[in-house]
Amino acid sequence: MNALITLENFALQPMDDKILALNTVSREHGLLLTPEDARELSEIRERSLKDNERIEIGLGAMEGIIRRFSRSSFINQENYAYVIAEVTDLFYYIKTETDDKVSDTELLDELYLRFEQRCRGSVDLLVSREGEILIRKINAGENYEKWFGETDNADTSRDTDVNARRDDSGVVVPYLTDEDRNIVKELENTWKDEMEEDDD
Repeated sequence: MNALITLENFALQPMDDKILALNTVSREHGLLLTPEDARELSEIRERSLKDNERIEIGLGAMEGIIRRFSRSSFINQENYAYVIAEVTDLFYYIKTETDDKVSDTELLDELYLRFEQRCRGSVDLLVSREGEILIRKINAGENYEKWFGETDNADTSRDTDVNARRDDSGVVVPYLTDEDRNIVKELENTWKDEMEEDDD
């Protein structure tokens, strides 16, 4: 038996078990992935990495996506796996189209805030509109306003903190409080500590 594993094959090994293990995070928000969901997400991740000619060891971005998006008030059990799949695909596409000009963390934070505020839970808007806006902004850098104007050509009426959280009846709903941000940081620190322990 050939014991050699290419770097590409190593990076694209199925991650079903690791994805399922993140149910410990999402369970706090009433969301769980089934083994079938995990298998499909693993396949989507592998396909997206190949399509975008990327290599990633471990879960990488998908873990960050699950940790952030499972907190969204717009996600429920029915659309959870679908949103994670679409955001994963979008994440790798943006990273490739922008030549990694932004860190994973910065991009994940931006995608989450746009999903919550500007898209109000519409993953279709996130993929079709906000993804392209982000690519233009990142690639244009300081020239963005000169080349594309001051606005994103999108409805920005909900971009303020309070307006972003109003539902159609005008009631303000939470999306990402300071407490949420602290919890996300704690979760990320815990994950980093666990990864360091595994490396020792």
